[in-house]
Amino acid sequence: MAKEPRSKSVSGFDDPTPEAPGVRARRNHLLVVGIDQYQHQPRLHNCVKDCRKLIDILTQRYDFDPTRVTTLYNGEATLKSIMQRFRGYAAELGDDDNLVIYFSGHGWYDKVLKEGYWIPVEAGVEAIEDYIPNSTIVNFLRVTNTHHTFLMADSCFSGTLFAQYRPAAAAVHRLEQDPSRWGLTAGRNEIVSDGQDSSPFAENLLYLLENNQDDSVPVAGLCQRVVEAVASNSEQTPRGEPLQNVGHRGGQFVFHRKGYVPTIEPREPDARREPTRAHHARARPASVEDSLRARPAGVEPGALALSVSKSGSGK
Repeated sequence: MAKEPRSKSVSGFDDPTPEAPGVRARRNHLLVVGIDQYQHQPRLHNCVKDCRKLIDILTQRYDFDPTRVTTLYNGEATLKSIMQRFRGYAAELGDDDNLVIYFSGHGWYDKVLKEGYWIPVEAGVEAIEDYIPNSTIVNFLRVTNTHHTFLMADSCFSGTLFAQYRPAAAAVHRLEQDPSRWGLTAGRNEIVSDGQDSSPFAENLLYLLENNQDDSVPVAGLCQRVVEAVASNSEQTPRGEPLQNVGHRGGQFVFHRKGYVPTIEPREPDARREPTRAHHARARPASVEDSLRARPAGVEPGALALSVSKSGSGK
């Protein structure tokens, strides 16, 4: 008998690879947190399975080294372990590094404090002292000095995290040169589903990454396609945009297929660029690629606040 779908709400690094002409090589790091076997929350069914498939796709098809993948599954995903890993990345990573984070598990929103949370494996019901608040995640993103950070959350992820998105007038590889902080969440002001064999969010994200035939997949294009696919096939609508107040400088992380080496002409210095840290320079206008012209589907101007009411049947 098919199981009923559950929703997901309860209310040391090596040197970079050699550089191609005009391209600065960077290391891609991947942190994956998946929790099905909660100690005090409703159990979920597909989080760990979705996480493992994502790792397989990224390490087999894209430029991700298995030695730079960190996983925290079920009993490993405690508050202490997640926070230690966050702090480790903040201390260890720099402008030679990119970081992709994927969280799949329960989320919660406190209407009184107007704060969203990730729920670690051991946390009690409405025990917010055991949860990870959005404000902590935002601070981690702010102080982690990677070149690109891309956060994906398959949970009811709440908070004012997103900045206004405007289509960037630059080619893919020029966008890749400038620092970025992007987020992609499974839903908006709604409970999101754990699904039958995979969550609707993970199912479409994994399908798009696995079946992609392009050499490069910019984050904006991936977000647009995930939003369209999930909204067309489920009762939830993801959101994918730059994150707010964490050091986004107009760039994008790009998923490159294994063996593909992008080449571009070095960018001319821009005397008008405002002084800032070198790895937080602003992007210069360049030619526009058709795939980056359109705003991602379902994205309206302005900041986004995600919230979810308490429920015993959610992620």
